[in-house]
Amino acid sequence: MNFKSVIFVVMIVTGVLLLACGSDKQAQSQTDSNARLELANAYQNNGLYQAAVDEYLVYLAEYPVEPERRANTYYTIANIYFDRLNDYEKALEYYFKIKYLYPESNLQGETGKKIVNCLERLHRSMDAARVMEKEASLDQEAVAESRPGQVLADLGDRKITQGDLDFQVTKLPPYM
Repeated sequence: MNFKSVIFVVMIVTGVLLLACGSDKQAQSQTDSNARLELANAYQNNGLYQAAVDEYLVYLAEYPVEPERRANTYYTIANIYFDRLNDYEKALEYYFKIKYLYPESNLQGETGKKIVNCLERLHRSMDAARVMEKEASLDQEAVAESRPGQVLADLGDRKITQGDLDFQVTKLPPYM
């Protein structure tokens, strides 16, 4: 056998090995993603809610997840924050991800309701009313995207609304 033949055989063997390893890695990745999802579900079912959220986020970050499945996973995370951890700001964050990143998701109707519930629980009723108005509108394009509440003051180009005031009041220490 000459040198070129040896190189050719080595290249063929290397190619076959790489293909075998690649398909094995893909099967391993799928198994790992299912195991990761099962672990997250087990955490949730056993009351380890923050650990469940953490595992769901690792699942979303490390594995290719189809958009509808991704939206459903974000919805699960948001519901954990809302129903179990009573962290309405974090729940709101994930509901907004669904609302704006996955507009084709079948969760849009429920997500809108949950956003309103979060805002109400955060004592942001003006924001909740604005979102409800937008959700109830038949022509979503006709709804003006505005800051919440009535304009209370004009400072040059800046308008101060009731929503701005309400937000600043919530940031004050409780004794004030």
